[in-house]
Amino acid sequence: MSDLLLGVVPDAPIQLVDQMVERSGGVPLYAVEMMRMLLDRGAISPRPDGTFAMSSEVDDVDIPDSLHGLVGARLDQFDPEARALIADAAILGQSFRLESLLAFRDDDPEDLRGALDGLVRTEVLSLNRDPRSPERGQYQFVQSIIREVAHDRVSRADRLRLQIGRAHV
Repeated sequence: MSDLLLGVVPDAPIQLVDQMVERSGGVPLYAVEMMRMLLDRGAISPRPDGTFAMSSEVDDVDIPDSLHGLVGARLDQFDPEARALIADAAILGQSFRLESLLAFRDDDPEDLRGALDGLVRTEVLSLNRDPRSPERGQYQFVQSIIREVAHDRVSRADRLRLQIGRAHV
């Protein structure tokens, strides 16, 4: 795990690497999500060779104890509109179409597409662009755990409201 982390961020402080190794329990997905969180916070930045460089001090980075906690902390970094969009998408399922979200959100289609594309850039979602795929044009969560954590954070009343709204579409 240390080699994996140092291969991605060669100049990472050893105390950060040790902390991530300890918390990850050997689960690579934890390390990947931790890297995404550091990237979202601006603590690391991409290099031309595909690795990342430390961009700021990480002494104050609170590394959650669990993968669920890590994903939750990452989702908390988004602004309220993005968090609401992620929550609505999570109600729809692991994958969904733009039109499905538009059915119960009061958004301009182009604004919504732009917001979804922003979530693709931050690697919360991906977009199937394969012209041969029947799922072409569908957005999906890059990891099912991201959807699971986002879904679990939606109140029961809101889940019911969104599911009823979806049933009438």
